[in-house]
This record gives sequence, C-alpha cells and structure tokens, in this order.
Amino acid sequence: MARAGEDLTAVATFHAAVPSADQPVAGKVKPRILINTGGADPLVPKSQVDAFVKELKDAGANVSVITYPNAKHSFTNPDAAKAGTDALAYDADADAKSWDASMKMFREAFKG
Repeated sequence: MARAGEDLTAVATFHAAVPSADQPVAGKVKPRILINTGGADPLVPKSQVDAFVKELKDAGANVSVITYPNAKHSFTNPDAAKAGTDALAYDADADAKSWDASMKMFREAFKG
C-alpha cells in the first residue's frame, strides 16, 4: 500500500518479505517507513533489503532500516521454532527493540 501511493502516514515492517513486482513511482510513496529486519534472516537477505531500500529512496520515500544482527526470520513470533526450520527463530531482544523503535516512529509521525 505504501509503494502504491495510498494515503498513509507511517508504516513499520517486521521481518517482512521484500516486495519487488511493481516499482514505486517517484513522489507517490507518502508514509514514513521503518523496516525492522534480521541480520541473520536467510529468507530475506541483506541484499534484498538493500535493493528494496534503494528502490524506495530513489522514489523519494522517507525510509529507515534497523537490522538486528543475530535475528532470523520471524524474530517477533514466540512460536517461530515450532515451524521446524532453522530459518525461523524468536529473538526476545530483537522483538522488544523492534516494537519500541516502531512505537517511537508512530508517536513521532502522529504527534500534534
């Protein structure tokens, strides 16, 4: 929705799959965007995150990334290990920090 130009104020992602189908149009990406990603996420590697951020910044988006170095995919899900794959793992520290960072961004974006 953010890339499509919907009238949003702020968006936070947590270990999100990085979309790549449609390129954002310059000047149309309106919200402030915070990407919380795991530095050890094998499903969404740094190269994909970097390419996504570049595409957003090239379109004029206000985007920030916080990488949690040892966090894998699904780091906010306490039941991640139940999936039975090493690619997913809960990380309490990354969970708490990503939530705090997102709430801080939302408070800033919606103040006033």
